[in-house]
Amino acid sequence: QLDQAELKRADLRKSNLQGASLQEAKLGGAKLARSNLSEANLAYANLAGATLGSAILYKANLSDAVLHGTFLQNANLSEATLTRIRCHRGRLREAVLNGADLTKAVLNNSDLSFAKLIGTNLAKATLD
Repeated sequence: QLDQAELKRADLRKSNLQGASLQEAKLGGAKLARSNLSEANLAYANLAGATLGSAILYKANLSDAVLHGTFLQNANLSEATLTRIRCHRGRLREAVLNGADLTKAVLNNSDLSFAKLIGTNLAKATLD
């Protein structure tokens, strides 16, 4: 359990954090590319500026997380909970968000080009 952990700028590339509890963790600028975060709890985590390219976040809970400037290109966020996330200038190009819940999410100036959004819940989400 890593709830409220201070992991700013940590190099965790290719880590297996499947099912880990990282609620309210401070992961700003952390390197998590190609990591397995399936079913991890990242609710209320600060991931601003983190790199999660090609990471697996299948069924992860990122509700209320801060994702400003986060790099999520090619990340698998299928069936993830992303309710009420705040994401300014996020890079989600080619991310897989099939079946994800983005209810009330705010994604300002974020790149979602070529992202897969089949069955994604965007109720009351702001995408501009």
